[in-house]
Amino acid sequence: MARHPVGILKALGAVLLVIVILQNVEPTSVHVLFWKIAQLPKVVLILVSIALGALLWELVRRPLGIR
Repeated sequence: MARHPVGILKALGAVLLVIVILQNVEPTSVHVLFWKIAQLPKVVLILVSIALGALLWELVRRPLGIR
């Protein structure tokens, strides 16, 4: 393990991801303008938010020429 610090960081990241998932499994309701999405697990909301943020960043970044 001492020869592979990247492997240690990946394992640590996986452990942290599992902890975040286990802490956010309770359902919650989301209200957006006129819509209500009920009983959505918080972890799904977090992952969808991250994906939409990454997609939005890519759509904005390309026309601006940011690398």
